[in-house]
Amino acid sequence: MLKKKIYFSEIKKLRLDDLKLDNKIIDLKKQLFFLKIQIATKQKIKLHMIKQTKQQIAQLLTLKTFYNNNK
Repeated sequence: MLKKKIYFSEIKKLRLDDLKLDNKIIDLKKQLFFLKIQIATKQKIKLHMIKQTKQQIAQLLTLKTFYNNNK
């Protein structure tokens, strides 16, 4: 649980512009897609990575909404 808060506060400090934020979201969605493929093909993965990736995507989308509302 501590890692989630650290990740969100680190991203918030960076003040990413829209393009970098969108690229980071796309990268995380790709990573989530490949994790799901690995599950479907019965490969060994760390299942917590799926939850963690989803949470990071949600945090970045929240941050994007926050930036857009404050413009």
